[in-house]
Formats: sequence, structure tokens, C-alpha cells
Amino acid sequence: MCTINELLRQHVTLEVQSLDRIYLNGYVPSLQMSWGLVIFLTQHRGHTIPSPALLQQMGESFVRSVRSFAEEHSVPILYFQPGVRKDDVAAEQRQSFTTAEGVVFIGIA
Repeated sequence: MCTINELLRQHVTLEVQSLDRIYLNGYVPSLQMSWGLVIFLTQHRGHTIPSPALLQQMGESFVRSVRSFAEEHSVPILYFQPGVRKDDVAAEQRQSFTTAEGVVFIGIA
């Protein structure tokens, strides 16, 4: 039997692209197969019917949680316009950020 660290090492990668952003990419091979998705939705999430609508609900719940976090912590949500460099927007936002740590903004592309 493997430990949780060994299991995660096989399936989760943390990639740091720069000091101001962190991307977390998780790859779960079994969810790429229909049987894995059915097991995830029924056994793990507790739903009777493994409907694709459940995935939409999960996505919408995530968006609500992010928006709630932003509102609760007064974090601005910015929509990136096409052709505008995201790094330039982030640099501008960081200039007006006065606390030692925290979320500067949430960007939506």
C-alpha cells in the first residue's frame, strides 16, 4: 500500500511559472475514462445518476465560491481583454497593492 504522498507524486504536478502566479494542474487518468467518471460521480460525490449536468453544477459552484471569496476579502475580479498582456495588468495591480501578502486580484480570461 502506498502513502498519500506517493500517490499524489504520481498524479499531481505543481508548476511555478513565476513568482506572482502559481498554476496547479491535476491529472487523474481514471477520470479520462467513462467508467472512472461514473465512479467519481456516484461513489465519491454520492449522486444516484452520473449525469453530465453534475459537472456543470460543480463548475458553477466553484465560480460562486471564487466570487464569494473575492467579495468577502475585497479582491477585485478583472476580465482580461483580448490583446492586452496579462503580465502588464498584473504589474499595474501589484503597484497599488499595499499589504504584505494576500490575493492581489482574480483574473478571468
